[in-house]
Amino acid sequence: MDKEWDKLYEEAMSVLNPHDVSNKMWVGSVASAVLTKKGNIYKGICIDTDGSIGMCAERNALSTMLTYGESPSPGKSIRAGNGKSPSRKCYFGN
Repeated sequence: MDKEWDKLYEEAMSVLNPHDVSNKMWVGSVASAVLTKKGNIYKGICIDTDGSIGMCAERNALSTMLTYGESPSPGKSIRAGNGKSPSRKCYFGN
């Protein structure tokens, strides 16, 4: 991986922290980092529930980025989960 991918991977891994919030919600088993056109990095974790209100790590990172009025750099996102190999595949269509 190049330096940008290494940095995105490190950032995603820094928030990877699987744990239960309650007996119906668990978070952090997957993390994502997205690089913006301005060079900032936004991170997100997955939110899993036993209902339908969960959110994937990629959408979490994107929603935070959009909240701050930024745009993603095309193809510059990464996901990591449970110490497995990083993936450049992103499920939000980047």
